[in-house]
Amino acid sequence: MHFFHSFRNRYRAAFLSTELKGPQSRLSATWSKARLLRRLLSVLQRRRHAERGFTITELLTVVALIGILAAAAAPSMVTYLRDRRVQDAARNVADLYRTARSRAMGRGSAMMVRWNGTAGLPTATNPGHFGLYEGIVGPTSPMHQFMPATSCNSFNVANTQRFVKGFDERRARYEPATAQMYSVGATTQAYLEICFTPRGRTFFRLAAGGNWLPLTFVPRVEMENGFDSMSRFIVISPNGTTRVEERL
Repeated sequence: MHFFHSFRNRYRAAFLSTELKGPQSRLSATWSKARLLRRLLSVLQRRRHAERGFTITELLTVVALIGILAAAAAPSMVTYLRDRRVQDAARNVADLYRTARSRAMGRGSAMMVRWNGTAGLPTATNPGHFGLYEGIVGPTSPMHQFMPATSCNSFNVANTQRFVKGFDERRARYEPATAQMYSVGATTQAYLEICFTPRGRTFFRLAAGGNWLPLTFVPRVEMENGFDSMSRFIVISPNGTTRVEERL
């Protein structure tokens, strides 16, 4: 109704100008009024079409198309999320070894990363598969017991090592990742300790309390996706650097 009033006011002068005298003038005025009326009807019809909404059929069609597209994209999305979890697990393990090396050279203390494939699920006293430890002088030293120790032999005794942090890929947030350690070639290792010294040297041993030997091979941690077998390898070089490689 507001639109009609505005239209009428806009063309009031045109209506009034058609009120002329004489037959010819009245005929011309009639045609002018007819043209204005047709224009008014045309404008009203355009507004009605512009304000028209969607029908229920159109809405149901759109909803059905959205459902079909979502169903088609769901498998690839699930696969992507699983692979992302495995990738995050691999990066966390790589960061553990990188932290050990950088902390050994930065703090001047021996750092060790322990892989224990037979360890139980993480608890308050059990870090799980991977654990990061720092060598300390211990309570028998005349200095403070938590002063850093530079030798890997500090990990031979429980009170001369300090737990820093651990990691376990069996936590629910990393499902379906599974980890396995390889020493030389395809040889799997159930237990492996790698020690980083402040001088940048790297040592290893295959049993707790054993002798430390220079690292001359390339240990690899395989982080496998249990659903599609897509793996990522954490490669520890003899110089202590760590990188992540992908295998399809």
